[in-house]
Amino acid sequence: MTRYVSSNFVKASNLILIGGAMGVGIYFFNGSSIELFQLAVFTLVILLIVVVALLIRQGYLWAKWVYTILTVLSWATLYSSVPQAFNKNLVVGWLMVLQNLLDLCALIVLFLPSKQPLIDSTETTVI
Repeated sequence: MTRYVSSNFVKASNLILIGGAMGVGIYFFNGSSIELFQLAVFTLVILLIVVVALLIRQGYLWAKWVYTILTVLSWATLYSSVPQAFNKNLVVGWLMVLQNLLDLCALIVLFLPSKQPLIDSTETTVI
């Protein structure tokens, strides 16, 4: 499988990981009772985000499309979840907005053309 390493992929991966860490903080700062099933689903989602971020960092081009799909699907729930968060806790509401802005920035950085040419990391060059 061909991998292309770009500095934009590393930047986007960092933004994705920061957003995932914010998601963990939001989940536990929310203050609602945590059921086992919700915790299991949340843990799987965070693990998926971390794995996709690391695959993007390593240069797998298909991973940015997986992340795009995951982000668009998560934005579909914003219409109901953000107003509820603001009604329940103002800080959590603003953290959710910030987290989604980080997701948007990560998507923009992923699809920006790189200033340096893409390096095919499947070819090894010994200097």
